[in-house]
Order: sequence, then C-alpha cells, then structure tokens
Amino acid sequence: MSHQVKIVSALLGCAAAMLALAAAPANATVYNVNRTIDGGATASTITPSSAPIFAAAYSSPTRVVGVGVGGTTVVSGDGGATFASASHDVGGQYSRLRSGPAGLVYAAGANGTLALSKDGGITWSTLATQTSARLRDASFASASIGYALDETGGLQLTSNGGASWRTLDPGTSRPANSVAAVAGNSVLLVGPVGIYRSVAGGRFNPVGGRVVSKAHVAEVDIAGSATFAYGLRSLIRSTDGGGSWSAVKLPLTNKKGKSRIAIRDVSFVNASSGMLLDTTPLDLAALAWFLVVWLGYGWIADHVPGRPIGLNHHMVTLRQAGMERMLERDNRIVDSQLVGHTIHSVTFFASTTATTRSFHVKATRSTPISIGTTPTRIPLLDSLPET
Repeated sequence: MSHQVKIVSALLGCAAAMLALAAAPANATVYNVNRTIDGGATASTITPSSAPIFAAAYSSPTRVVGVGVGGTTVVSGDGGATFASASHDVGGQYSRLRSGPAGLVYAAGANGTLALSKDGGITWSTLATQTSARLRDASFASASIGYALDETGGLQLTSNGGASWRTLDPGTSRPANSVAAVAGNSVLLVGPVGIYRSVAGGRFNPVGGRVVSKAHVAEVDIAGSATFAYGLRSLIRSTDGGGSWSAVKLPLTNKKGKSRIAIRDVSFVNASSGMLLDTTPLDLAALAWFLVVWLGYGWIADHVPGRPIGLNHHMVTLRQAGMERMLERDNRIVDSQLVGHTIHSVTFFASTTATTRSFHVKATRSTPISIGTTPTRIPLLDSLPET
C-alpha cells in the first residue's frame, strides 16, 4: 500500500535540506519523516517517535520540531537527521504546526487553545484565547505579537505573548482559512476567495487585483520576504507583504494557461525555489474507479445476466417471506415485553436458581454417601418431592 506524502516544511541552509512527512495508513502505529538534502532526488526515512507524528516544521536552519498524537513532541538539532523526545503531554488536539520568529513554534488546537513553545519545541505551554471554538490557524509577528483565527472566522490579537487577547474585526463576509503575519507589519487573512490585508494595525481590506480577488486559496507559505497563497487550482505570490500578487505558473500548464494538476501542498525556500505536491488526473481516475467498483459491486452481482444469484438477492427473498409471515400471526409485542421483563427480573433469577439446585439435589438423592465406614443416606434428600 502506498503512503500519502505531505511536504510540511522546507529550509535551505548550506546543504539544501527539506523535510517531508509520510502519512501511513490509518491502522499504522508509526508515522515516518522523509528527509532529503538534494532537492528530492533521494530521501532517507526516519522514525522520530514510537507515537504517530502528524506534522513537522523548521524553527531554524538546523532545528526541526514535530508533534503527534496525545501531544507527543520530538525535536531535532541536526536538520532532521535524528530526533529526541522534547516534552510531556500538554493535552488536547492540535493541528497546523507553524514556526515563527525567535524560535517560536505553535499549533492551533480545540476549544480556543494554542500550544506554544518559545525555545524551538523543547518545552511547551498552552494558551487560552477568548473563544471556545476550534482554532483554525495562528501566526506570530514577534515573540509578543500574535494572531489567532478560529473556525467561525473570529480573529484575536495578543500583544504580550498570549497572556491576554483582544478581538479584532476581520472585515470578511466569510470565515477565512488562514492567517499570516508577514513582513512590513502586514497581516493577511487568506481565503476562501481572495485575501484581506491589514497594515500597521489598521482595518482589514480586500486586496485588489484580478489575480488575487478571484483566487480560491486556503493555505499560506512564507519564504523569507516572499509570501505564497494557494488552493486546489491556484498558486499566487507576493513579495511586498501582500500588497500585490502575481500568479505562479503551475507544472503541466498547456498553451491556454490551464494546468491538469490539483495542488495538495507547497513549500518554498525563497521567492523562486520550492516544491509542490500535486494530485494528477490519474489519481482522480483511480479514486473514481474505486468508488465505481465499491458502489457498483452489489448491483453487478445481482443484475448481470448469466451470473449466479448473489447472497444479497437471497436475503431480500428471506426478508420478504419473514414479513409476510408476520402479517399472518397475532400481535405478540405485549407477550415479548412481558417475557423480556421476566427474564431480566430478580424473581426470575431466584426461581431459576432454586429449580437448578433442586435438579442437582434430586440427581444425587439415590447415591449413598459414606460417613465413617458405613454407607448411609441423608433423610432430607429422600423427603424431597419428585416434582
């Protein structure tokens, strides 16, 4: 069985290191991390923990933090070559692991909870925001200034590292999918269609331009001074803090400017270099074929001429016969209720126990027992009635 692979973080240092998370089947007990230092030409598989790891991200050129089931946290100090357990279970469920400035690592969680590490993932704490809704995303511009976006579209700001929060007006008509604090004191709300931008603490306004205003985007990736926003069919780029955007040409684009791929994830290391994980038409065709075979098997088994009658067809006949027999019989619902009540009552248990004991005693009443050296009988057993 092939595993789904998701590119979760990429960072170029002296050797182009890139990390990819390989999601194993649902019944697997270990999720592997694939590491490449040659742009994806080759990769080595690493098992960072005995517990499943769901996400990983770089907090520096050499430090990688991964989180998984039950708050499991692992840290690598050598760019993902080796991992060590980092902290205890902070509790809760978290997603969208992000890295921020000054070694910050954070993940959005349920019930308005944010998991935060200020030392690159070595120790963790939980922050409570002003909402009880699940957090969809979070982004920090510095160690003290951060933003939290919940699934209802609510946006909150902290200016003291999460000690307190205040609510902001996102200005959007629909809940955004992602939030990103980018260069130039700008904050972006991404998706589901278009991008809203706030500069220097001002109000959020939609970003103009044909490319961005109609772009169906859901995720954001920050690579230095460049910001990328992408969705299933769109990939756009900004190099001025989200003020203006241009379209990025996708692989397999035809002469009409249309691409056959569906974007699953992207990870850029600078404004011009990155990787894209896609879903091709062959993947979609395989999924469609699976659904056709799965859903159509029963109909084919019962209706294709020349094939033996299937089990489902036989069961339909038996169910019909059973329902017809019920119409010919008296209503036994009350009787069944009374029997069920009797079976589960204490008196039924006591009477059944007494009857069982009497059968046992009567089975042994004619068997002499030895007391001392002379066989004798117990009078009590002979006095019991036969019925």
